[in-house]
Amino acid sequence: MDAFIFFGGIAFLVLLAVYLSAPAFRIKRWLGLSMWVLITLIALVSVFPPQETIKLGLDLKGGTAYTVRVSGENLTDQAIQEAIGVIRSRIDKFGVGEPVLQPLGEGRILIQIPGLRPEDRAQAKEQIEKVALLQFRLVHPENNTLAPRVSRGEERVPAGYDLLVESDTGQPILVFRRVELGGDKVARAFRSMDQIGRPSIALQLNSEGAEIFSRITRENVGRPFAILLDGVVRSAPTIRSHIPNGEAVITGRFTPEEAEALASVLNNPLKNPVELMDQRDVAPSLGEDSIRAGVTASIVGVLLVMVFMIAYYRLAGVISVLALIINLVFLVGMLAQFGFTLTLPGIAGIVLTIGMSVDASVLIYERIREEISLGKPIAASVEQGFSKAFSSIVDANITTIITSIILFWQGSGPIQGFAVTLTLGIIGTLFVALIMIRNLFDWLGGPKGVEKLPMPQGFFNFNIDFIGKTKLALVMSAILFVVAFSAFFTRGSSALGVDFAGGEALTADVKILPSVSEMRQALADAGITQAIIQPQTSPDGKKTLFLRSSGAQAEQAFEVLSAKFPEAGFELLSKEMVGPVVGRELTEKAIGALALALVGILFYVTVRFEFSFAIAAITALAHDVLLTIGVFAALGQELTLTSVGAILAIAGYSINDTIVVFDRIREMLRVQEKGSLKELFNRALNITLSRTLLTSGTTLLAVLALYFFGGPVIAPFALILLIGIVVGTYSSLFVAAPIVMLWHRNNKESLEAHVHSQTQEGEAAKA
Repeated sequence: MDAFIFFGGIAFLVLLAVYLSAPAFRIKRWLGLSMWVLITLIALVSVFPPQETIKLGLDLKGGTAYTVRVSGENLTDQAIQEAIGVIRSRIDKFGVGEPVLQPLGEGRILIQIPGLRPEDRAQAKEQIEKVALLQFRLVHPENNTLAPRVSRGEERVPAGYDLLVESDTGQPILVFRRVELGGDKVARAFRSMDQIGRPSIALQLNSEGAEIFSRITRENVGRPFAILLDGVVRSAPTIRSHIPNGEAVITGRFTPEEAEALASVLNNPLKNPVELMDQRDVAPSLGEDSIRAGVTASIVGVLLVMVFMIAYYRLAGVISVLALIINLVFLVGMLAQFGFTLTLPGIAGIVLTIGMSVDASVLIYERIREEISLGKPIAASVEQGFSKAFSSIVDANITTIITSIILFWQGSGPIQGFAVTLTLGIIGTLFVALIMIRNLFDWLGGPKGVEKLPMPQGFFNFNIDFIGKTKLALVMSAILFVVAFSAFFTRGSSALGVDFAGGEALTADVKILPSVSEMRQALADAGITQAIIQPQTSPDGKKTLFLRSSGAQAEQAFEVLSAKFPEAGFELLSKEMVGPVVGRELTEKAIGALALALVGILFYVTVRFEFSFAIAAITALAHDVLLTIGVFAALGQELTLTSVGAILAIAGYSINDTIVVFDRIREMLRVQEKGSLKELFNRALNITLSRTLLTSGTTLLAVLALYFFGGPVIAPFALILLIGIVVGTYSSLFVAAPIVMLWHRNNKESLEAHVHSQTQEGEAAKA
């Protein structure tokens, strides 16, 4: 199958190159059919069987993720890779499939352990954090009499010695500072039993270590020999005789599990200590529920969009539905073929792709309908529709890809999953819209094109004075900003999730939800004052309890509530622990990602349109993002890292309608349509209004399905998308275009000159 996929991919690229250069209609028709049949087969082969080919993220499969920082000065890439190798060896003992370990920069390592059982998490954390610095050091010859006096302050610590405490007995012990033998000389460590049957750790030294150990034991018979692990004296047996075979035993009060874990880390010692910076646990049950909810939301979203497109566009709608199905097959197939991990936000990306994939169809069909309304033949209208919609489709999707790339670059695992699915969805959308749909139209009508194309004709004759309502729109925006951000700042830190504020956060499933006042009283009685309680009922009626604390009281609060309200049936679904340093850095990174997205879009729109259009687009985009954040927080939701992903998606999506409007304005300016600038802008906004409402409407259908059927974890993500789509539609009508007018002081000739100048530069560059 791999060979088929490889050679099939090469064949597809060859067919695409020939298709783009072929002049003959009949050849292009067969080439187009061959391409979409081939890409469909490749995608189906890639994804079969799905349970073996689709990699699931932690939020879908369950498990634990850690971020650790390796300590030490001047850390090299080799030191980080060595630490990754050591940690991987340690967690392999848990028998989980394909743990993910990858460097994050600045001495950090991301560790994802899918499928890790809840009962193994504490041990996994210990295995990761423990340095396992093993040292053999001699004990002072007069330790038994001198150490107690030194500990009481009656004597000074002898030169060259350290006063320590033996971990099992609690007795003071004077240990020589010089390390006689280190853990790097251990060839093998394993759990064993001492002479009276207690768990111990047996050590087998390598040849160099055995030689050193033989000399030490030969020269120091009758002297205690301390064994230290991470600076703690675990035992100090007396050397009874010469030991030439390089074998040693660490005894102590170990349980069998502790002895096994200690032997494991001794086999894989870290050269540098590691610090745990954050931890995220997801129960398998939450992952199963999320998969079920995500699949349901996807199916409902697909069906809603299909029904609408067929009901509204009829034959053309059927073509769009077929293209949508091929796009989804392509998307899932590419996820499997390239080994991308599917996450919960990734499912959201698929659902968003469902809505966005028909946007291109709508752009084409509305252009075709405009041409038909002018009295042109169907074949000519189809030709002109595809030709005139091309630039709008490409520009709108490239701006979204810009934000997707930044999401992947700056985001973490789940957000990267969203970026991957969204990017693949956009690539698939461009292919099916510009090649496959066109190819299907060619097959329907032959060389002359389709003869009949029934479409509703009464939904695009608008005459609204959008520009005249600019002041009213600005007042409305100002009021919304004041109300939303007043609520945001009133909430303070409670508006920020644990990702940004730091602390601990738990998500629990609830069968019977106690009142908030009762839960708060129970926590107050237990002395827990930092925990924030946030019950939530999702649109499908499922009850969830979110517990958050700036310190480490969330887990303690969960235990108190579980004991106080057993009838509630609390079930822990996920746990997050983020240090304050990480929270601060994530905040800076999120703001940086948003700034990069704005800069990227500013640059692209400037190149493709004109600087005033870019300023207007960025202003409208900033308006959409800020207003979405404010409204989302005012609705009592928390801003999390996943929320930032949704906001950046809105940054890419909300500009789509703006680009479509700008594209029509640019087209009118190029042909120098009559009328003032205000009349021209109003005409462009009214002509594109049906397209704006249809594209936003189809995406809203898909996102509504995500909100109502996607489950409690993904509902906040979907809510941001819903708010953003509505706000983005509003800004494309009332914010972006007026800014261009203000920039040029309502001077049509000035704007026409800029557009013509850029057009000439573009034609010269092509030549």
